[in-house]
Amino acid sequence: MGFDVFLQWHEFGGPASVPEHTVRKAFGEMLVSEDAHCLRLSEGDVYLGGSKDGGDGVSSVTVSRPTDSKQLWDAVYSLLRVGYGVFYFPGGGPLIASSQAAAHLPPELVETLGPAIVAQSGADLAAAIQDA
Repeated sequence: MGFDVFLQWHEFGGPASVPEHTVRKAFGEMLVSEDAHCLRLSEGDVYLGGSKDGGDGVSSVTVSRPTDSKQLWDAVYSLLRVGYGVFYFPGGGPLIASSQAAAHLPPELVETLGPAIVAQSGADLAAAIQDA
C-alpha cells in the first residue's frame, strides 16, 4: 500500500493518549529498530504522535506504507481497542472497535469523515482499505 493510515485516541471529544509501552508492545516481534518517534517494523514504519498535554503518552500513530500482513493489522486493531481509538485512511471513513468510542470522537472528525463503523478485527481494517 502506498499511503499512510492513522490511529488516534480521543475522550469526551478531545485528544487522549495511551501509554507508549502499550504501543511498542502491540507491534512485538515486527519491531526491527526504533528511535524517539519512529518504530521501524518489518511491515512498515510507525510514527508516534505525542500527547497534546505534554505527557509521556501517545495520542496518535501513523503507519506509513503498511503491508497486507495479518500480524500488522491485528496489532493495529489491538491498539484500536485501547481506550477510545479511531482508525482512518485516505478515502475511508472512521473505524472504531466498540460503539462506545463513537461518543468520544470530536464532532469535526465525524463531520469530515462521516459516522464511525465498528470493526471486529484487524481483518476488518484491511478489508475496509481494500473496499475503498
